[in-house]
Amino acid sequence: MVDKGEKAEGTVHMAEPLTEELIREALQDQIEAVRQVEWDKLEGRIIATLEECLEKIVLSARQVNPSNEEVVSILCEAIRSKTVKISFSREALQFQARVRLMQQTFPEENWPDLSEEMLLSAPQDWLLPWLSGIRNGEQLAALNILPALTETLTWEQRRLLAERAPVTIAVPSGHSIPIDYVSGDIPVLAVKLQEMFGLADTPAIAGGRIKLLLQLLSPARRPVSITRDLSQFWNTGYPQVKKELKGHYPKHPWPDDPWNAIPTRKTKVRNLKEKN
Repeated sequence: MVDKGEKAEGTVHMAEPLTEELIREALQDQIEAVRQVEWDKLEGRIIATLEECLEKIVLSARQVNPSNEEVVSILCEAIRSKTVKISFSREALQFQARVRLMQQTFPEENWPDLSEEMLLSAPQDWLLPWLSGIRNGEQLAALNILPALTETLTWEQRRLLAERAPVTIAVPSGHSIPIDYVSGDIPVLAVKLQEMFGLADTPAIAGGRIKLLLQLLSPARRPVSITRDLSQFWNTGYPQVKKELKGHYPKHPWPDDPWNAIPTRKTKVRNLKEKN
C-alpha cells in the first residue's frame, strides 16, 4: 500500500515481492515458449534451447535435443556461411577432378558441377542424408563426403566415369598404377621407367582423347623424365638417362633396346631367379 499524503513522494507501508510465480499467474497468456537452435561458434556445436519468454524477458531456459530437421538446417547454413568446414579427402578431390575432366572433355554431356564453390554454396542439394547424427564440428570434419559426391551422378555417369577416367591404369609390367588427377590440368601417371619397356604409345584415357602426362621414375622413385610422348623419350631421352643412372642403379635393368626389353619393377637378380 502506498500513501502519498501531502508530499509529492509516496511512502510504501505494505509490499509484496514480485516473484516469477506471481508473474506467471497474472500474465500466463502472454508467456511464449521460444525454441532456439543455433551453431555455437565458441563450443563448435549445435545447441538447442527452449525458452519461456515474456516479451523480451527470458523467464527460463533449458537445453533440449534438436530435431534432425533442425540439425540439417543449421548445418547447411553453417556450411554456406563457411562457419564450419567440410574435409575434402584425397579420394574426394580425385573424384571432383575426374568429373571436372569429363565436363571439359565432353561438354555436350550433362555432367554436374562439383567444384568446391558450388558444393559449399548448396549443401542441401547433395549432402542432406549424410548430415543426420552430426552435432559438432569434429564430427563434420570427420565426415567422408565421397559417397555423397558419388550419389550426384547417375548410374550411367558412374559407369562412364570409371571407363573414361579410371582410378588406375595397367602398365606393361602388369601392375595397376594410380592416376593423379589432382596435381594439374593434365592427369599424371607416375611410374618406374622399367615398367614401361616395350610400350611405344603414351597411355591415354577418355576414349583416347587425353594422353597422360608420364612421370618416369628412377628405381628410387625420383622423376627422371616428364613427357607425353613416350616414343620420343625412348628414341632421344632414354639413352642419356641410361648413361646417367646405370652406374647408380646397377642392379636394375638398363637395356640398350628398351623397345623390346621385358617390362619389370624388379631387379635383374630377381628377374633371373624367377625365370629359373
